[in-house]
This record gives sequence, structure tokens and C-alpha cells, in this order.
Amino acid sequence: MGYELVQHETSDAAVRRIIGEQLAAAADALQDGGSSRHKAVHEARKSCKKARAALRLARGAVGGKAFRRLNTAIRDAQGGLAGARDSAVIIQSLDKLRSHSQDELETEGVAAFREHLVERCRRIEAEQLNSAEGFEAIVAMLRSAQAEAGDLPISERGFDVFRPGLRRIYQTGRSMRNGAFQTFETAHEWRKQVKNLWYTVRLMQPVWPGPLSCLGEELEDLSERLGDHHDLAVLLQAAMEADLGDGTVPSLKAAVERRQAGLERKSVPLGEKVFAERTECFLDRIETYWSIWM
Repeated sequence: MGYELVQHETSDAAVRRIIGEQLAAAADALQDGGSSRHKAVHEARKSCKKARAALRLARGAVGGKAFRRLNTAIRDAQGGLAGARDSAVIIQSLDKLRSHSQDELETEGVAAFREHLVERCRRIEAEQLNSAEGFEAIVAMLRSAQAEAGDLPISERGFDVFRPGLRRIYQTGRSMRNGAFQTFETAHEWRKQVKNLWYTVRLMQPVWPGPLSCLGEELEDLSERLGDHHDLAVLLQAAMEADLGDGTVPSLKAAVERRQAGLERKSVPLGEKVFAERTECFLDRIETYWSIWM
């Protein structure tokens, strides 16, 4: 049925269905990836993120032990797919940074650093993407988690399945928006909370497509800006760990900080918009939409 609520479907059934469908999609992508292992890994990781977002939304109605067990299982499967994808993202970040920095980073040192990143990515790909045994183990983990999702204990009914989890997701993101860019860690955490809310709004969009679609687009925009901000920090860390010399790291650092500052200037007012409502007002509004829709 897809990653969304369906009218007249009970809330507990929807949560079990959505999590199960996404885990099945992740396992299927890895099994049917053929020659496009990169695409298979990308699709599987997206499906795992959706499954965990749906689980977090129902967190308040799922027993703590059951939530932790299933969340850990999905997280571990997702983590097993991270290496090759993350190493490729660093290269993309460098290329995007160079496009924003005009000729400043067109140096032999930066070119050598890019080649270093490419070689590292190839090495990780060879270890991860060409390992049939590794994929089989992850597929088995996903199938087991899928079966577990079908029996997930959910104690509440109606909007009460969603309300505690939605409160936690929205309130955490709202509380973190001030001072989000104080450190790498705080920016990374805010990014995760924004992405959580984005996935949640996507799931609930059928409840009232107009307003929730607009909110979803703004959350996606904010999530992408914060993702670029995070990827630049990871890029700079990789540069500092590499043996570059000749002033390459200071040049990269200056370019990264300028680009991050621009992303922050755009992210702060957008964050104020998407988290403008008080938490209980936001929850009441979504519940009203849901009650009318159901």
C-alpha cells in the first residue's frame, strides 16, 4: 500500500503493515539488486529509515523491550550497509564544495585528496558490495525483523498510538532548533530530529494532503540543508585525517566553513517556521485532521 496511512485502517494495523512493508522492500532490493549494487544499497537504506521512523511514531504504544529489540535489529541491518554509501557521499560533498568555491580549490593538493577518497571508496566497495555472504546476512536480519514487526505489541488504539511518539519527535526537534549549530554533534542531532519529523509527516500526509504536503516539502528542504552541513563536517574530518600537507587542509577548512555558514543562514529561519507551533497545538491540529479524515 505504500509508506502512508490508509483511510479506515486501524492505527495499530497501519504501523505493523508499514514497518513490515518497508523491511520487505529493503530485503527485496538487496536480493534483486543484480549488477546495480549501489542502487540496491541506497534503496534498502531508505526503506530501513522509513521503517524506523514508523516505529518511532508508535513508540509510546509499543512496549519498551519490543521497541528496543526491533529498533536495534533494523539499525544494525542499516548500519551494515553504510560503509560504501558514506564513502561515496564524501566524494560528492567535495565535488559540490568545489563547484561553490570556483577556482579556490582547483589545486593539485585537492585533486590528490579526491583521488585518495576515490581509492578508499573503491576499497570499501570491494569489501562490502562484492560480498554475497555479507548481503545474505543482512537480508536474513531484515526478514527476521519483518516477521517480528507483524507481531509487534501495540497497547493503544486510534490516534493514541501516534500521539506520544509524535509529541516526542516534534518537541525534541523544536527544543533543539535554538543553538543547533553550536557544535558538530548538536547540528547532527538536530538534523536527525528534522529527518524524523519529515518521514513522519510523509507517512501522515493523506490525512490532509494540502497542508501536510507543504510542511513535508519544507522539512525535506531543511533536512537536505542540514545533511549538506553534516557532510561537509565529515569531509573536513577526512581531510584532517589524511596526510595532505602543502596548505590543502586550511584551504578546505576555509571553504567548508564559508559554505556551512551559508547553509546555517538559510536553515535557521526555515527551522523557526516548521517548528513555529507549540508542541501541544501541533499535536491537537494533526489529531483534528486525523479525526475528520478517519
